Amino acid sequence: MSSAQGINVEDAFCAIADLFYERLKKEDTIDARRKEDFAKDIDNAPALTHAERDFISSSMKLAEEVSAKANRVSGTVNEPVEKFLWRSEKGGAAVAMSVAKMDVSAVSLVAELWLLDTYAKKVENKNRKICEVWSNLNGTRGQQYTTSLGLPGGFKDRLFETWFTWEMTIDEEGRSTFIIAFAPFEIYEGMHHEVIGAEKMVEATTRGVFIVKELTENTCECTRAQQGYLKFSSAMPVSALDLIAKK
Repeated sequence: MSSAQGINVEDAFCAIADLFYERLKKEDTIDARRKEDFAKDIDNAPALTHAERDFISSSMKLAEEVSAKANRVSGTVNEPVEKFLWRSEKGGAAVAMSVAKMDVSAVSLVAELWLLDTYAKKVENKNRKICEVWSNLNGTRGQQYTTSLGLPGGFKDRLFETWFTWEMTIDEEGRSTFIIAFAPFEIYEGMHHEVIGAEKMVEATTRGVFIVKELTENTCECTRAQQGYLKFSSAMPVSALDLIAKK
């Protein structure tokens, strides 16, 4: 099929498709290379600061408390991902926990969880009004992750400013365990990167931990414990609860 100017439309579409394919292929290659580089450079990561060690320790206490007290979510007994929910007697936001065995190496999964600014993640988060990552905060291995969450029902978007850091330990049998801890950025004593548009949103917070244990060379177990505050002044609508539950 040709246009009035003699341009073959089918050829034009094919050319555009080829360009998109080449771009996506390059982006996939870059993402894969970054994950490989993360795995290779683990031993060269900046030493943990005292603040980071304390931060990771407190995050592990949250996971331990949830493991001891949480109730299994109904219907997940025989599911590939075990899910648990717990709320302290003091009230506050509930803590959700999931545990899953995965057919991937521990370090590969950690690279996937840690690298929040890959091309694939940018596509995944393209509908978020704000999604920014700053790595190597003040020369540490920590990073700032600032992202927004849109809510239904006319509620203002929520803004999460979160501090992430990680640690690797090796047990007596030579198997690795990785811990990725995250918490509101307000506890970080260092440079704070600001974003345009944040003033139009309501500040919300999340805290938690990923624990990735190496089982074999190509399998691992991932535990995730997470708590979030969306800071509603009144009862949260069911539609908002449904949205959060899917995250």
